[in-house]
Amino acid sequence: GKSIDSLEDLVGCMQKTIDDNNALQEQLRQTSETAQALQAELAKLKQDMAKDKSVTTSGRQRQAASTSKTPKNIITLIGPPGSGKGTVSERLKEALSVPQLSTGDLLRAAVAA
Repeated sequence: GKSIDSLEDLVGCMQKTIDDNNALQEQLRQTSETAQALQAELAKLKQDMAKDKSVTTSGRQRQAASTSKTPKNIITLIGPPGSGKGTVSERLKEALSVPQLSTGDLLRAAVAA
């Protein structure tokens, strides 16, 4: 580090150390408050989940059926002709039970119409 040539330099270094320590203590206090707030929120969520036993099995089945019809993610395959996009998309369609659209097929159908 830096050599200390005078008493003023020593006092300055000590004051900087004290200031840095105070700043770190404030950051620790804020982090602790945030952690406590998150723990309280987690406890509340756990309580809410424990209370929410009103969903029946048939309700869950209806919810699963309604959400399974709407894809949550979109997978886009991009590549040159003959790279296997169609093969991969068919496999994904079968494995994930999701719809498959081919822009090439759509364009060819539109031109033919």
